[in-house]
Amino acid sequence: MSVKETIAFLGGAGEACGQLARKLAAGNYPLVLVTKEGNHFDDLSGQILDDIPEADIEVLGCEREGCWEADIIILCNATAVDTGLTEKIKEVANRKILVYFSTEEARAISAESIRQLKRSLPNIKWVQAVFYPTNNEIQMTGEEDAVTLIENIFNRLGYRTGLLKTVA
Repeated sequence: MSVKETIAFLGGAGEACGQLARKLAAGNYPLVLVTKEGNHFDDLSGQILDDIPEADIEVLGCEREGCWEADIIILCNATAVDTGLTEKIKEVANRKILVYFSTEEARAISAESIRQLKRSLPNIKWVQAVFYPTNNEIQMTGEEDAVTLIENIFNRLGYRTGLLKTVA
């Protein structure tokens, strides 16, 4: 049995991110949900544990600590990159995969945020993932080895995946 990557969730726990976290928990991935006022990760962890009591979920209030514990960082539903956040995680996110996860509605807004992330966190491996709920597909772009790893995880969870055509 192989050890699965620990995945940290930062940002807002919207429906798409909540669905992804549930599927990861059901797939036995260890999760770290970084809770901040209003992002609903506390509620989400309780819901997941009600459905999957054996889920490996840790809820933390510190972005730096959450990212330090993770192999993969998923930034959910962020339309703008908070420079305070990038400063907090810069050191501990070094050489890790950061997935900028958004829905198709937020895709246009996210282009500038992706550029900011690349400038603020130059030593991460990045993946942009856009979720299309109508066909349960996630389209991705980013660094090839990181995209391949994330694509394999998403495929194991039952998502269809494809390459995101970028305009940036």
